[in-house]
Amino acid sequence: MQLKTIFVQTLLVGAGLCQVQVINKALQDITQSLTQLDTSVKALQDAQSGVTLLQQSSALLDTIKNSTQAIQASSELTLQDALGLQATAQQLPAQAKTTMDDLVAKKSVLDQLGATQQAITSLKEQKAASQELGKVVVTKIPAVGQQIAQQQLDQISQTFDQGITGLGGQPGKRAVALVV
Repeated sequence: MQLKTIFVQTLLVGAGLCQVQVINKALQDITQSLTQLDTSVKALQDAQSGVTLLQQSSALLDTIKNSTQAIQASSELTLQDALGLQATAQQLPAQAKTTMDDLVAKKSVLDQLGATQQAITSLKEQKAASQELGKVVVTKIPAVGQQIAQQQLDQISQTFDQGITGLGGQPGKRAVALVV
């Protein structure tokens, strides 16, 4: 009987780890995609590097959407699991800010390439996808931790708004929920 109990508990703990790993991987994938986008932003100087930037921007949007789907399919986390995501979750707003700051610094190059409006549109799409991701993530976190998660998500939304505004666009309405 004890062996059966240990086996069942091991399966339950393993299932919990899988859920944490799904969300952790999703957040890491988005952070990595932001890093790759930032590399393209820093290299922006002509039409060819502009094409690479567009590809990385599109890849980021795809990564956010795919991550949202993966997290949507996962189960709710325990409080302990949610706390374990904190380090990964904190990297995301920091990388988003770095990427936005670098993008705004390249506004003159975007203007020369006639790509500023396209960059603003991409940022708005990424912001909307991030907000959708946030809504999903918050539903996976126990109620006691949702406010903290929401605060981190709000930072990301504000960062996108700063990027949009920095390029001369209007951020639009604030979304109700962001997540990470």
